[in-house]
Amino acid sequence: MAMTSGVNPLPSPLEPWPGGEQTHPDPRWQALYEMIVRGNEQMNLTRITAPADFWEKHLWDSAQGIQPYLGVTAAWQVIDVGTGAGFPGLVVALLQPHWRVTLLDSRRKKTRFLEQVITDLHLENVVTLTGRAEVLGAVAPHHRAYDLVLMRAVAPASTALGYGTPWLKPDGRLVLYQGHWTAAQTQGLTPHLQGLTLRRIDACTTPLTQGVRHYLHLVGNFPGGVDS
Repeated sequence: MAMTSGVNPLPSPLEPWPGGEQTHPDPRWQALYEMIVRGNEQMNLTRITAPADFWEKHLWDSAQGIQPYLGVTAAWQVIDVGTGAGFPGLVVALLQPHWRVTLLDSRRKKTRFLEQVITDLHLENVVTLTGRAEVLGAVAPHHRAYDLVLMRAVAPASTALGYGTPWLKPDGRLVLYQGHWTAAQTQGLTPHLQGLTLRRIDACTTPLTQGVRHYLHLVGNFPGGVDS
């Protein structure tokens, strides 16, 4: 039986909440919410299940991390390292259907669930991958194979870079999703860049709860790439 969120269908994360002015709402946002809530009854996917919280903390937050790249029309290869319940990767795939998105998680139970979500949402640009980031990222066909690497709630920033960098193409982009972030943390991250250039840090205030989120955008500066 289909669930309802108790409000209007969830809007796109690029639209304002609560989405009452939507002329042609995309039903897949609501469907994704309902799938995650149902899946949560069987496994630990997320503690965030209220509609508004889900929209802000999963959908809106996922979209904010790729704001600088929404105009990219190239068929980027994208990987969400440590995807968990599918964020930010599922949101990215919905917003950028011309990108090829891989959802990586070490737990087969999670990727099996995500495969069902992909099927139900008819997402032809998404695949799953099961395994450990530090192992698969070091070998073909994944090593240095992705234009965009996304990492959200995976590990402390310095550790996350170690997991994510091997997947990145020369001149590829890596986005770290963070909450609170300080200049001291930026300075502390410098020794861990190892072939990456920290290009920008975007700070955003969440639209419903007025929290703070930071998105670190790094560029691969490996041999064969151009720091642009």
